[in-house]
Amino acid sequence: MGADVQSDSAEPPRYNSPMPPSCDLIALKPADLALLNAWAESDLPDGLTTHERLSRLKRLAQDQRVLGFKRHGQLMAAAVVDWASDPVHLETLIVGRAFRRQALGQALLNALLAKSQVLGASGLKLMVRLSAHSALAFYAHCHAVRRDVHLGYYDDDDGVELFIPHPIPPR
Repeated sequence: MGADVQSDSAEPPRYNSPMPPSCDLIALKPADLALLNAWAESDLPDGLTTHERLSRLKRLAQDQRVLGFKRHGQLMAAAVVDWASDPVHLETLIVGRAFRRQALGQALLNALLAKSQVLGASGLKLMVRLSAHSALAFYAHCHAVRRDVHLGYYDDDDGVELFIPHPIPPR
């Protein structure tokens, strides 16, 4: 299930991706955070201990900054966002390994874009490791624009600042 991409050379691309069946964007509860923490430990090297990361996730969840998709009670994908900035800052987007290659990442990104648009933000901004080639390819597919490269942003890597504008609604 990929995104529908329609473009003319005269105008920017219009795209949308349907929500996977039976998925709603929800604020995650503390019970979901242990699994999200385990995913982050293996996929997002951030230098935090398990306890530190779980404590941070719990604080963010209280402010409804940890959102995701669940189906039949099972967490499939999650994101951590800062709604207070414009553009909205996407801190983390992660899809459970068993649920990858099902367009959940793109659907989650589209749901976050829609929510940020309702809030009046111009789009999403995020930072990606320069060495994270698959992540950079994913965001390029989602029409992210490279804004800058920050040398030494991470302890062991440079960071690429990306911006994802709101899609143009289909006619």
